[in-house]
Amino acid sequence: MEDYDVFNEMQNVQDKKTIIIVEDDENFITQNLLDSSYEIIPIRFNYDLSCFSSSYIDRTKELFIYYYSENNNYQNELLRLKKHFIHYQRKPFIVYIPNDDKYINLNNMLVELGIKCISSKQQLVDIIKIDRRRSYMNTKIVLTGILKATDEFLVVKRSENDDLYPGAWEFPGGHLEKGETLKEGLKRELFEEIGFNSEFEPIITHYYDEVKNKNDELIHDLEIDFIINVNKSDVNVILSEEHCDYKWVKKDSELLDDYIKDKLSNI
Repeated sequence: MEDYDVFNEMQNVQDKKTIIIVEDDENFITQNLLDSSYEIIPIRFNYDLSCFSSSYIDRTKELFIYYYSENNNYQNELLRLKKHFIHYQRKPFIVYIPNDDKYINLNNMLVELGIKCISSKQQLVDIIKIDRRRSYMNTKIVLTGILKATDEFLVVKRSENDDLYPGAWEFPGGHLEKGETLKEGLKRELFEEIGFNSEFEPIITHYYDEVKNKNDELIHDLEIDFIINVNKSDVNVILSEEHCDYKWVKKDSELLDDYIKDKLSNI
């Protein structure tokens, strides 16, 4: 019966990262871990709940609780831990265990199972903050189409009323939208900005990849440049309101800034 009950309880944690807390501290868990995106599994050494408030007991009654048996020999208890935390679910990504001789055997068992153990609550809080920032990192993908006709390249001029770079020359492109493949997003942007609607096979020629910390939020900026070989006579440019002019230029054109020239240097 134990195997069946545990298995069913463990189905609830499949889509969450798991944190094990040894001898759960009510205030710490309530303030930092409950109602989070993590599955919390306390390890307790007895069944006495008198140290917990009734509200805490009620809020944690749905949690899976592991009761460590001090009367069990080392190998048998190790097998129990392995069954519950390795076989029935993915491995917990971290364990908080107090720095006390009472927990030496348990600490050794968890380490033997390849589970990271820490004894600082502040370190756990810091790790969770970093993990959350990574989990919810905002990724912005910009796709750029570099149309090449022999030794000339199509550039477009931003509107003079543009908020960011008025009058700047650039390659057509824009942000990838949700649900689009890279090619689908590039095709849409080229059609919207220059009316280009021909079939093509884009080749990645350059990418820019950086993670920035903006107001304590991680932002992943990814810009991908694609080279598209075309016949100039087949390209009928129809500009959108975002741009006011276009030209076919060579790599050394004075219209291009160093950033654009660098993109063309290996093409």
